[in-house]
Parts: sequence; structure tokens; C-alpha cells
Amino acid sequence: MVARKNNSRKQVRQSGYETGFHTGWRDGACEAVSGLLPPPEQTPVPLRLLYIPQGFEAIDAGLIEALQARVTELHVGSAEQLAEQAAAISPDIVLVMNGLHTFPANHLEQISAVRQQGIRTAVWFVDDPYMTEKTAIAALHYDVVLTHELGTLELYRSIGCTNVHYLPLAVHTGLYRPQRTDSAFASDVCFIGQGFWNRIGILDDISEQLLAKRRKIFLSGGLWERLSAYKRL
Repeated sequence: MVARKNNSRKQVRQSGYETGFHTGWRDGACEAVSGLLPPPEQTPVPLRLLYIPQGFEAIDAGLIEALQARVTELHVGSAEQLAEQAAAISPDIVLVMNGLHTFPANHLEQISAVRQQGIRTAVWFVDDPYMTEKTAIAALHYDVVLTHELGTLELYRSIGCTNVHYLPLAVHTGLYRPQRTDSAFASDVCFIGQGFWNRIGILDDISEQLLAKRRKIFLSGGLWERLSAYKRL
């Protein structure tokens, strides 16, 4: 009995050692790779900019931090008081993040009012190509259209937008970085986002292989119940 207990303790210690070693190796490797990334150039341009966030903290926080380093004067407003704030601040340009979902029903009316004051407006669409039935209508109300989807540039140009640019989203490295967490959050495959049909197709193609290899899968977001093997993942 004593020998069996000793063997059990040795196995637990060995398992703990191996887990700790692999966790430490991963954390150290992630930090080392992060340290290799060169810091971005932070030369501010002379611009007074009014930024209207959408309300998604992960995106807004990173963009606000970046803009603070890139323009000489940044103001963060609200979609509800956009026209009023623009009149008070007189920015060189108003930048609207997405202009969808959380924005008031009179948002485009406010954009028109801002333009009537002689203030340039820009929108950055970051849900393309999934919301183009709405963005194609809204785009014509802005002076500048930015999109993170290269494939929609011609769409906006074809409906009469003359100042359209491709601008992909980057990552907020202050938020999305290697961090030590509880082992309960560990997974072999992690996918964060909405279960759009193209993503469903990708995961459907590999789900049986992942299940066969007993991989731990973590899905965060909505619509993942569309997966063929959803209840087994």
C-alpha cells in the first residue's frame, strides 16, 4: 500500500513537472516572439480628428490608443451627439467606426448635417462583406469610405463612391498578447468570432479529424450551432 502511494505521488509530481515545463516554455516563447516585433512609427500628423466609436471595446480601445499617437488632436465622441459635437469641436474630419448595429436611427441624417458644416466625414466598414446590403446605402453619405474587405472596393466605387480605400484591421497588442491563465481555459483549437457560413464550412471540413484526435475545441461567439458536429465538439 505504501509503495503504491509513493508511486502515485511520483506520477503526480512527474505530470505536474511536465505540465509546468510545457507551460513555461510556451509562455517564454510567446514573449520572445512578441519582443521581436518592431514598435510602430509614432509620428503624429497635424490633424484634429473626431472619432465616433461603435461600442466594441476591443476594437475601439486599440484604435483610440493608435490615433492618440498618430494625430495631434483627438476627440472621442458619441453617435447620439455626433452632429452637435462636430459643430462644437470643428474637426478636420470625423471618423465613424462601422456606423452599424449600435448607431441611432438618425445617424445618416447627422452625417449629412456634419457635411453641411463643411466638415469631412469618413466611415470604416469592418463587417464587410456580410453587411453590404446596409453599408452600400450608408457609404454614399460619407466623403471617404474605408473597408477592411478588399473584395468590396469595386462595389462601393460602382455605386458612386469616389474616395474608397482598403484598410484592414490590425491588432491591439496591449490587449491581445500572451497571458498566463488558468488551465481550464487551455484548448488545442480556439476560434473567436461569429459562425458565418464560410467559417462553418471550414470547421465542418476538419471537425471529424479534430474529434478523432480528441482535440479540445473552444468556440466563442454566435451562430456556431450551425456546425454539423456542434453537439460533439
